[in-house]
Amino acid sequence: MLESLDPPVESLDDFISQTIPQDIRLKQTLSLPVSKSGFDSKTGGIAESEAVRQTLDLLGQNKQVTSYIGAGYYGTFVPEVIKRNVLESPAWYTSYTPYQAEVSQGRLESLLNFQTMVTDLTALPIANASVLDEATAAAEAMTLSMNALPMARQKREGKTFVVSHLCHPQTIAVLESRSDGFGIRIRVGDLFSEDHKLVRDQGDDLIGVLAQYSDTEVILVRGVLTARRTGAMIRLRQAAMVRMVTVEKVSGRHQ
Repeated sequence: MLESLDPPVESLDDFISQTIPQDIRLKQTLSLPVSKSGFDSKTGGIAESEAVRQTLDLLGQNKQVTSYIGAGYYGTFVPEVIKRNVLESPAWYTSYTPYQAEVSQGRLESLLNFQTMVTDLTALPIANASVLDEATAAAEAMTLSMNALPMARQKREGKTFVVSHLCHPQTIAVLESRSDGFGIRIRVGDLFSEDHKLVRDQGDDLIGVLAQYSDTEVILVRGVLTARRTGAMIRLRQAAMVRMVTVEKVSGRHQ
């Protein structure tokens, strides 16, 4: 194979020297451990089985402790019935044509089933189980709520998306970054103080409100927010699920 190249090369090292820029190549020889079984006495290195054994030995030195970092970083429990019938079921990734991303197709189907179940349990008109990470899903919900408004309100220069200060900090950071390209102002604050003053003060500029439960301090949201304008949306976000509730006028107020 090396001789058939144009120009031909004498060795693999010559081939690498001609194709890989010198400034990104490692100058010194790799210091590889010598295998006890004599896997490669010339260059060093160990067999995969031995590498696995050594890795497990290192892992065995770890101490498993309870994490209190919060902010969305916590362990999860997957019921065995879900694990066996969804995650380990070949039906989710074999019943599609070969050129499709089979696992993705199965995941989309399972998410559709999940959000349909959520609408049944909560009686909400819309439920969205996003395939995105938590923060990006919130950003997508923000743009969705803007696009659901009349065009005149979408084009307002002062359009504002109100975010609870008790959302995860990484979620707020992604919202602030994503909103810049859409000309959306992000207002972060206490949604419940002074009878939801922060929400009401936005007037026609309000395109939506984001709350989270349980919030970044693991406290449940205390109620449904008050918004002033019909058509704005309230998103109550739990883990990777974003639930959107269309605001309706109730007794002279929009809730």
